[in-house]
Amino acid sequence: NQWRPAGMHNAIAIGANGNPVISYTEGDADPILAICADPTCSSATWVTLEAGTERAGNFTSIVIGADGNPVISYYGTAQGTAPVVAACADQTCSSVTLTNIGRGPAYPDAEGMLTSMALGNDDLPVIVYEDEPFGVRVAKCTNATCTAWSTLVLSETSLAGVGAMYPSVAVGTTGYPFITYTKDFALHLVTCADEACTQSSSVNLGSFGNGNVVTGDLVVDNSGSPVMIVNPVGGGSGYLITQ
Repeated sequence: NQWRPAGMHNAIAIGANGNPVISYTEGDADPILAICADPTCSSATWVTLEAGTERAGNFTSIVIGADGNPVISYYGTAQGTAPVVAACADQTCSSVTLTNIGRGPAYPDAEGMLTSMALGNDDLPVIVYEDEPFGVRVAKCTNATCTAWSTLVLSETSLAGVGAMYPSVAVGTTGYPFITYTKDFALHLVTCADEACTQSSSVNLGSFGNGNVVTGDLVVDNSGSPVMIVNPVGGGSGYLITQ
C-alpha cells in the first residue's frame, strides 16, 4: 500500500491447503489477514478483521485450527482496548467472530500488547500477552473460536526493576506450553505442567548483550525441546539458545 504503512506486526501460518496465511497491521493499525492463493503467494485475498482506531490491531499472532480456519490474536479495540481473538468462520475468513479475552473496558492500559499464540494438542489456542503494569498473562481457550477461556497471571511485575514483558509461547510434544518472557533484564523460560499452564516451573536464563531488556521468540524442535532466539533491545548481538 503506497499511501499507508503496511506489513507491521506480521505473523504467518500455513493453511490447510498448504498456502500461507499472513496477519499484519496496516495504516492506522487495522488488523489484516492475507489469504494466499498459492504457496508462493503470487496473489492473495485480503480481509480486514477489525476497522479500528490507532493501535487497533498491533502485535498479531496466528494459528490454523483443526478445522482449517485461521485464528488470530492481537492488541485490539473490540469491546474496549484489550487482547482480541479473531476467529474465522471458514478457511477464507468470509466472516469473523471478535472476542475480547481481557479483563474488560475498565482496564484500558496496555493489556493485550505483544500477543503470542500457539495451538495445543487439544486443538485449542493458548495465548500469552503483556498486561502492563501487571505482568504476563496466559489465556487458554476452551473452544475453537475462543469465545470461552480461562486466564491466569504467569509473572507479576515487581515494584523495583523492569516488568515482565515480551512473552512468546510454543507447545511441546507433551501438549503443554513452553513460555518465555523477560523480566528485570533477564530471559525466563517457563515449562507448563498442563495445557492451561495452571502449574509450571520457571528458570532464569540470565541477561544477554549490553544488559538491556531482551526480546525473544520461541519454537519447539523435533525432540520436543525449546529453541529460543534473543535480541537485546538497543543493540548488541543476537543469540540462539537451545536446551
